[in-house]
Amino acid sequence: MRRELRALRAGAGMTQQDLAAKLGVTNISVSRWESGKAIPSPKYIKKMAEMFGVAGKDIFFNLVTTKVDKNSDKVTQ
Repeated sequence: MRRELRALRAGAGMTQQDLAAKLGVTNISVSRWESGKAIPSPKYIKKMAEMFGVAGKDIFFNLVTTKVDKNSDKVTQ
């Protein structure tokens, strides 16, 4: 089952700023990960997997299969 980072974060009652602070990154980084514009390093994927109690591969595969349509602001999966 795919898990979306945004859904995991929101389900934990966290804002992008909250997650960013726990990981030691900027909220802009979290926003870029959630929108599919960037992929976090393995170290952050591992931290998020531990934080949310899911397998790192679930987070990773969801992030790498999220594509941003370069001609619009739409995010597709």
